[in-house]
Amino acid sequence: MAKFFEDEKDFDKLKWDVILSQDWKNTESDIARRDYKQAEFLVWDYAPVSAIECLVVKTEAKKRILEEMIANMGGSVPVFVDERNKLYY
Repeated sequence: MAKFFEDEKDFDKLKWDVILSQDWKNTESDIARRDYKQAEFLVWDYAPVSAIECLVVKTEAKKRILEEMIANMGGSVPVFVDERNKLYY
């Protein structure tokens, strides 16, 4: 069952060892590993652009679209293509 936190002071409650692990398999002792790895940080109403380190997309076409949008907004966030198709999100 998912647990939701609203304050970064609660980040210590996340299972960082599972989240940062390269292993996606559930185990007999922890049948929810995949659930922990798929948890997303949700932002309500506002997140500063400075909080975005980079963006990753699947195609060069999407990269060009995002780069144009970012430039039109006066931003400078690097955009990368997942050329090896290794990322889940």
